[in-house]
Amino acid sequence: MVDGSKNEEYCIYCYKDGAFTSDCTMDEMIEFCTKFVDEFNKNTGKSLTREEYKAELRKYFPMLKRWKLSDV
Repeated sequence: MVDGSKNEEYCIYCYKDGAFTSDCTMDEMIEFCTKFVDEFNKNTGKSLTREEYKAELRKYFPMLKRWKLSDV
């Protein structure tokens, strides 16, 4: 939120200070997030490849409010 309070609808990477942090498409955000597959694997104990992680994000992102609102 603009007042600095926690936003319950969007993650801190997408939304900060009352606005989206970047103007990108869902596909662009997925591509950006795949850079962090190693960190994801480390935090979850998984061993996904970049392409496997991208496929998982393509299933998950359309369920998020930000991308439900877009026509991507």
